[in-house]
Amino acid sequence: MEAGNLEKFFGPYLSERQWGTVREDYSHNGDCWRFFSHDKSRYTVYLHGEDGLLGWCDYKSKLCVSLALWNGKDKILKERLFGLTGLQGNHGEDVKEVYYYLDNVADHSYMRALYRYPQSAFPYKKLIRKNKERKHTDPEYELTDTGVFDHDYWDIYMEFAKEDPKTCLCRYIIHNRGKNPATLHILPQIWLRDTWSHCSCDSCHTTTKPNIKICNEKNQVRIDYSEGSFFAKFDNSPTGHLPDLIFTENEAITSADKSDEEDYKKDAFHQFVIAGETKCVNPHQNGTKCAAVYCVTVNPGSSKQIQMCLWPVKSSPKCNNFGLQFDSILKAKATQAKKTCSKLMHPSWSEEEKNVAQQAYAGLLWSKQFYCYDVQKWFKANCSIDWDSGSELSDEEADDIEEKECCGLVDPHSKESIQAESCSDENSLCKVSDGNLKQEIVDSSTSSDEHLEKSENKESGRRSSIGKQTYKIEHKRNKDWLFHLHNCDIISMPDKWEFPWYATWDLAFHMIPFSTIDPLFTKKQLLLFLSDNYLHPSGQLPAYEFDFSDTNPPVHAWACLHVYKNSKKDIHFLKKCFQRLLLNYTWWINAKKIPGPGHLYGGGFLGMDNISVYNRSHGIPPGYMLAQADGTAWMAFYSLKLFEMALELSQLDNDYLDMAERFLNYFFLIADTANSPINQAGFWDEEDKFFYDILLPYHSDEIIPLCTRSLVGLVPLFACAFITIPKSISTNPRFLSIMHKAMSKNKLSQQNTIKKVKEYTSHQKYHVMLNQEQFFVSLISKNQLQQILAWVLKESEFLSPFGIRSLSKHYENHPYPPPVETDTGHKLNSGKMECSSDEQKMHAHMGESHHDSKVERNPGEKPVLEDDDSDIESNDSRYDEMVKEVTVKYAPGESICGMFGGNSNWRGPIWLCMNYLLLESLESYYYAYGDNFQVELPTGSGKSVNLQQVVRDISERIVSIFIPDKDGKRPVHGGFRQYAEEESWRHLVLFYEFFHAETGRGCGASHQTGWTALVVEFLKKKYSQ
Repeated sequence: MEAGNLEKFFGPYLSERQWGTVREDYSHNGDCWRFFSHDKSRYTVYLHGEDGLLGWCDYKSKLCVSLALWNGKDKILKERLFGLTGLQGNHGEDVKEVYYYLDNVADHSYMRALYRYPQSAFPYKKLIRKNKERKHTDPEYELTDTGVFDHDYWDIYMEFAKEDPKTCLCRYIIHNRGKNPATLHILPQIWLRDTWSHCSCDSCHTTTKPNIKICNEKNQVRIDYSEGSFFAKFDNSPTGHLPDLIFTENEAITSADKSDEEDYKKDAFHQFVIAGETKCVNPHQNGTKCAAVYCVTVNPGSSKQIQMCLWPVKSSPKCNNFGLQFDSILKAKATQAKKTCSKLMHPSWSEEEKNVAQQAYAGLLWSKQFYCYDVQKWFKANCSIDWDSGSELSDEEADDIEEKECCGLVDPHSKESIQAESCSDENSLCKVSDGNLKQEIVDSSTSSDEHLEKSENKESGRRSSIGKQTYKIEHKRNKDWLFHLHNCDIISMPDKWEFPWYATWDLAFHMIPFSTIDPLFTKKQLLLFLSDNYLHPSGQLPAYEFDFSDTNPPVHAWACLHVYKNSKKDIHFLKKCFQRLLLNYTWWINAKKIPGPGHLYGGGFLGMDNISVYNRSHGIPPGYMLAQADGTAWMAFYSLKLFEMALELSQLDNDYLDMAERFLNYFFLIADTANSPINQAGFWDEEDKFFYDILLPYHSDEIIPLCTRSLVGLVPLFACAFITIPKSISTNPRFLSIMHKAMSKNKLSQQNTIKKVKEYTSHQKYHVMLNQEQFFVSLISKNQLQQILAWVLKESEFLSPFGIRSLSKHYENHPYPPPVETDTGHKLNSGKMECSSDEQKMHAHMGESHHDSKVERNPGEKPVLEDDDSDIESNDSRYDEMVKEVTVKYAPGESICGMFGGNSNWRGPIWLCMNYLLLESLESYYYAYGDNFQVELPTGSGKSVNLQQVVRDISERIVSIFIPDKDGKRPVHGGFRQYAEEESWRHLVLFYEFFHAETGRGCGASHQTGWTALVVEFLKKKYSQ
């Protein structure tokens, strides 16, 4: 570990879900959820990481610490968070637990979190059954809906502090929130990740098996592993007794019928505590997994505490005697953390706003996770699979087994258990030598698929001799990332349960609030993704582990520039970013530009899963290509960010001015194309005053617009820049020439002063010189801005009580059908239907007339299929069936369709990431146009405001999602009454993935303090002057 990072040796890096991930999936069909289920994680070793409850670990996740609980009712220990798989939830995967991140600081010297655990049996089966019965149109059935928190439950607070970088204190405070005395078994666990029996990562692999063993003091253990030697000590129980220390191995059950008593299994603690089986733990008290077993009885309304500490063998800490010194260290670190956090708060913020900001920052820091994925080794593993059923089961059979497993009705040690084991000793990952890997599979004349088949065939004889049925990885996920992608780092995750894998465009948004609390980590994260271990040789940034080759919006340059401006303008950081971003920019041009003379771009879903009438990644009608208004605008946005970077870097070297010229020129080329009318293969609809995607047939000149008002049409607003010209270049003749040529689009005589450039170019469409030092450029004109904002600020369109909707509310009563049939490419309509009365008023408000010649938009009319000889009844039937599947209908909360698994929804809800980019852009327009540029807020109200007031108003709406209303209810928590009525719930806040546009209720992932931590940035904007 780098010396400068020693203070972060330990942190909250333990994942909350390693099961069900691509990294642990060695199935033949890519079914990661079923291959490695929640129940299998009890007894099957992980190959690429670990997970736990209220956990922490070292920077390689080799030494892990977390909690296991038992309420005396469940059939299994609660040692990791439970949730529904992508197949079980009516809106995809979803954690079914209640927990909160309360405190954290940049060096993790103090952390605090809360987990709520029912005193009654955890309703695993009920959660699976109830959600299985529900459709996409139904709300999700949550743990809070089961009633387990109406009366008797436990609050378990985890409090963590560091005496020094490698000396850790941990206290668990157990509150009885019931009406009667209750007993809880609590097991602080220490274990070592299995890095010795296989080699899934060269950086992590160890040849010597580590060990945890008991010391002379019966409540102390010694840990010897590759990162050092440590002692861990467990305090006496609240009754004064020493806890029982139990040991086993962190290794998988290697055979369903193996019953050797000396084979101590990963799931031994479940058997020891719940079944009372003492032979399942090692009587010699050593192994690679250890737990201290406490049993506490707590009176109603009271609490008790369990304590432990860990320190290097060669140090002499103060905390290991517990008592007053232990208390004083925890209190001092808590006080210091509070002071650190308070410095981040604005004095004008209310106490409730400060509470929200504190938990947002805490969640952001808690979401750091160790992530290990070497694609080459993952492919090379060739694991042997004991596949009695697995993904051959029907959904109903799989759900039934999952219910039984969760309820402890399936014995993993029995022959009848369903297993997708990791690797046997004879055929484990560690036995696959990579020494001759390149010679074996690197052959320029052979495809990746052929390489893999050769490698697999080579192993087939050895595998068959083991007597197990094996499958090759037919889906070959991420095969194009085989030879370079080696991730083994601490990464900011979107949500450590629902998204325990990085998403590159999410991470760019994480870095905005992160730059306030830890600028150094922020810069390292952004550079990490531009390094050779991440960035593809072609220049593509990896998207996420399910498909690294997918395309996300190019926001990485924007984040780099933002962090540069927000962290003392580290010019060397900016230079490193710029040089690597050039590769990514070139990839975009080569891979996503649509062939032809213009500058149109595609890109696929571009982060907004179901926003279009078509699946933009894989569902374009045959015979057509999709030109995307957002994809093209994102490239204009990207060009401007690199232009800004090049100007900054020209202070180091004037040669960067050549790059500045290139990107400014490219921006103008894209702007010209994007602003062309739709009938000229642009995106601007002169009648609607909005930007739309267009379908372009391969074999005709026809252009079909996809006329839905959504965030797709707002992305062009983001392509703007308010630039302060560095003094060192403001009089540079080369710079003045570049400005003149780019803006005038000719090569006439050079202007030699900013004043002359300003005079010459004042009539241009996309830019304005403000003064000697400031320059503004944007993709859209001032008139277009006015026209688009008339839609954005209209309450029946985009403006909701809680921010800007992702899709216009107009489509609630006027669903938009596809203009071309998805499967056949048959044309259904022109893409336009008759304007509603609201739309006609909008055109009148904009000073535009509604043309009679325009194709009628009648939502109820069923157009006859062109080029189809079938009768009208057949057309109607096929149209109705198709429309039901793909029609765009406003859905303010969770998705009501199954596109992209129904896990997220971009057809109405509030997304903080896109709201943030919109408001940041409006601030730039305000700096350029000033107070004289006025818009109505809301549209039609007669109340005119400037753009800074618009920013403050929308920011206040977004912040209100998290703040209690006059009745004490936070909109984010929906109708769950405890948050408003019970003292122990009132201060707690969840940070969801997106938000119901009409109520503010949180939807999707519940701990997405990745980009939802942006609420802190909206707080700043709410109070901006």
